[in-house]
Amino acid sequence: MWRHRRVLLIYYLFNLLAGVLLTIPWRGTLKDFIGSSLMGGSLAGKLDPHFLIEFFSNNSALSDILMSTFVVAGIIYWVGSLFLSGGAFHIFVHHTQYAPINFWGSAANNFGRFLRLFLWMIPVFLLLVVAPTAGLSGLQDLIFGDDAYESVLYWGSWLRLLLRFLGIVLCYLLFDYARIYIVQTGERSTRVALSRSFGFVFGNLRRTITLTFAVWLIGIILLLFYNPFSNWLSDPGTITITILFLMQQLFMLTRMALKLTLFAGEVSLFNALFFSK
Repeated sequence: MWRHRRVLLIYYLFNLLAGVLLTIPWRGTLKDFIGSSLMGGSLAGKLDPHFLIEFFSNNSALSDILMSTFVVAGIIYWVGSLFLSGGAFHIFVHHTQYAPINFWGSAANNFGRFLRLFLWMIPVFLLLVVAPTAGLSGLQDLIFGDDAYESVLYWGSWLRLLLRFLGIVLCYLLFDYARIYIVQTGERSTRVALSRSFGFVFGNLRRTITLTFAVWLIGIILLLFYNPFSNWLSDPGTITITILFLMQQLFMLTRMALKLTLFAGEVSLFNALFFSK
């Protein structure tokens, strides 16, 4: 990944900017609520759930504004990430070093097709996520009626959760490999790209899922190490906050490296299996 350190830096700076923009309204509201002297103590270490409940219950109007801000910011962040992915996939697909014309040109060139592809993903989401869980609920009601056993309700809820998770994972894979197909072949039709992605993902389901889960598992392990250590540093002093900030930046940089590693792994897997047929 060090070979593509400029791409990694772009992703890191993009996430840092998004984090700063989200922090500003939250910091201002928190400062008005408890004052500057107590704000550091509240932000250092793990968040107190009792404090959060009190904060949102006493600032209902502001909490609505904050939630709206987070939703809008989330959409903007997703659009920005989608835009950058066009440049990142181009670098990995064509095995080139970072150059502004390659990265930003490809990002702009593929952005419209990626947006159209996302629109095609909406019915796919309904098919893979919504339909199975709704069908399972209907089957449960048909067999057991409204007065089902508690064990049936319990295991039914877990099964629906599992189906949702698997459906979301499949949607994630289909979207990624369709984008790779678009960048690799220059395909203009997003419907064709999605159909090719369907064939590739379901034809190589074990390998595609294993690759994705392996990278996700590394991220989860990293989080399990990072979270307790950051909670342990609860002193609101300058040195502690500085250490926390550096840890957060290192954690964010590592997450972006894992994201790009997954992109590169998916491209390698696609090239090895799709064009070998």
